[in-house]
Amino acid sequence: MSPTAPSVSWVPDHVLFVVSQPYLSRTREQALFEALSAASPMPSRAIRLEGTGTNLPEALDGLCAEGAQAILVQPVGLPFSESLAAWLPGALAHWLQGAPEGTDIRFGADMALAPSVAGAVAHEALDRSGEAQPVAPVKPTLGPRGWDNPGNATDHVLVCAGPRCHFRGAPRLRTLLIEEARAAGVLRTTDITEMSCVGPCNRGPIVAHYPEGTWYTLHTAEDVRRFVRTVLIERMADATLACHRLQPAGEKVRA
Repeated sequence: MSPTAPSVSWVPDHVLFVVSQPYLSRTREQALFEALSAASPMPSRAIRLEGTGTNLPEALDGLCAEGAQAILVQPVGLPFSESLAAWLPGALAHWLQGAPEGTDIRFGADMALAPSVAGAVAHEALDRSGEAQPVAPVKPTLGPRGWDNPGNATDHVLVCAGPRCHFRGAPRLRTLLIEEARAAGVLRTTDITEMSCVGPCNRGPIVAHYPEGTWYTLHTAEDVRRFVRTVLIERMADATLACHRLQPAGEKVRA
């Protein structure tokens, strides 16, 4: 067996369930976390790789502070994103460089494609078919009132809360932006929309501002305050925070 090959006898002392699901309410998220915790035979916790919760490095740091030494990072999705599954081992290895000596962390397989999981879903679907909601009595609609109204915003800020920006500390961005925009009196004219990805990921955490068409990297609360003050109030681009700008039509593309 090669030195890097996984050992069948390896047993973790903690499990970190990492959930990837962009459209998940807080209620459903909490229910899923509680179900995973209740079913786990060993100490565990769960985080979501999108949104506004604890990010992956913070969760791992917390487990180490509690004494964890052998951590199984188990992806949870139906199925789990292939691109995330390819990216996470490298991100975990990056975190491991600063972890306590002796920490052993391993990335689990995607259990959603296991025959037992697929079989459980298929059987549960039939066993619980009596709970299925009749569709015929439901009023036909493609969206509630107001979904056709774009509003009166003069600025649109797209906040990346995808897994890669989440890893770099993006979970607080939308909350901070709303707080600062409200304090500055520009929240009514600013749409702040959370996105699953806006790219380029390696320059995150990122927000994209329109109509300016510029991407900004916002690492800290001070960066957020500066962005609101400079871009949304003073109406000026901030070259220090900017990481990319769309090329206006007809403008020669820079080499």
